[in-house]
Amino acid sequence: MEPLEGNELQKFMFGAEYADKLERFNRGLNDIEKKYPELFKERKAKLFPEEEDKLGFHYMMTFNSNQVVFGFIEESDLPNYVKDECVVLFNKIYNQQQ
Repeated sequence: MEPLEGNELQKFMFGAEYADKLERFNRGLNDIEKKYPELFKERKAKLFPEEEDKLGFHYMMTFNSNQVVFGFIEESDLPNYVKDECVVLFNKIYNQQQ
């Protein structure tokens, strides 16, 4: 049997709905990062100074059986307009009423 990876592993571990939401959220975050290329290319990552900054270096998510929490790490110095777009995206995907 081949090992499960990516979305298939998430589906197996957490279910299809969770995997779908996480995939949509990651795509949305990628779109936000691409929207501001000059912002990320001009910056060095604080935790990894040899690398260009990435949106993924600024937030964390926690998961439990019925809740997903999204927030920015304390050290994040991203402009508020970028953080706001990320929060709107998160709420659109994870906090919509079903």
